[in-house]
Amino acid sequence: MRAALRLATIHCVVGVVGAAGFAMMLAVRPDLMRADRVEVVGPLYDPERLGVWIQERSPGRSTVRFMLGRSRIFESVDGQPVPVIPRPERAGPEWMEDWSRKIPRMHAEGIMVSNDEVREYAFGWPRLCLKTSELSEIKALGGWREYTEGLATFGDFSVPVLPMASGLVFNTAVLGIPGSATLLVMGFMRSVARRRAGRCVGCAYELDGELLICPECGRETGIEGEAQESAPLRRAA
Repeated sequence: MRAALRLATIHCVVGVVGAAGFAMMLAVRPDLMRADRVEVVGPLYDPERLGVWIQERSPGRSTVRFMLGRSRIFESVDGQPVPVIPRPERAGPEWMEDWSRKIPRMHAEGIMVSNDEVREYAFGWPRLCLKTSELSEIKALGGWREYTEGLATFGDFSVPVLPMASGLVFNTAVLGIPGSATLLVMGFMRSVARRRAGRCVGCAYELDGELLICPECGRETGIEGEAQESAPLRRAA
């Protein structure tokens, strides 16, 4: 039982450290996994949230940008503010860049405008497991604000620390294999060495060559043959 618990602990510790280490390394050096192989998904129109999102994916990295989430941009029609809702045919990269520049200027000029722009950065291998997000928000009456969630700074490096549950569990399970495998191999080699030296495999107690059960830890020694004739006496001892 203790051996199984120790094996599971080593697996989890090595897996978590490996998963977090890979994610942070890719955040600092995304070029290590050929970040130039970028796949662009979108932009796509989300009618439920009245917004447009676009995603860029490369091995070990993902950037998602969402505009107009939970918000509206107004234009004047006959003196009345009317929400501007983007349509799929109008939602392209140029449209997003244009509004990114236009909205702060509109707000500064006193035009009624409300907008959220979210950028989410995720890293990890073999799955994304740590992320950070940035929010730029303009409210019609509340001004402008920006904040970042899930980002830690270490000297000159800023890395994501917000966990993505499914990716972190998967990466821990996969990347913990070297740790548990190393423990199993070391345990096997130790057992072989102790058996050859005439010691108990479990506690290294020096055996006399006849004991079937180790008097120190109670583990069976695996001795067979003629020694079995003295088993009752040796067990009783």
